[in-house]
Amino acid sequence: MKRKISLEEIVDDIIYFSLSALIALIATFLFDIHHSFYQESIFPLKFLLKSYIPYIIAAFGGGILGLIWIKLFIFALQQKTFFKIKKSVRKIKRVFK
Repeated sequence: MKRKISLEEIVDDIIYFSLSALIALIATFLFDIHHSFYQESIFPLKFLLKSYIPYIIAAFGGGILGLIWIKLFIFALQQKTFFKIKKSVRKIKRVFK
């Protein structure tokens, strides 16, 4: 059975990718300047990375991984997977009590 992809789903995916990529860029930037936090004054910033390539890799890699993680999370919520896991954990807790 083929399911049509709606415009809303495409926009959601773009938002998820963009948010994940932004978080990855911020994390990469903080890693890049973390040596600046060890000096008396934070300015001028000391950069570890000498190229913009790691930022591009972090943005695309973080965007893709974040998109996949968010989609799996939403799928699990829709399928009530968390309730099944919670029920299984409760059964295991009862066995060990």
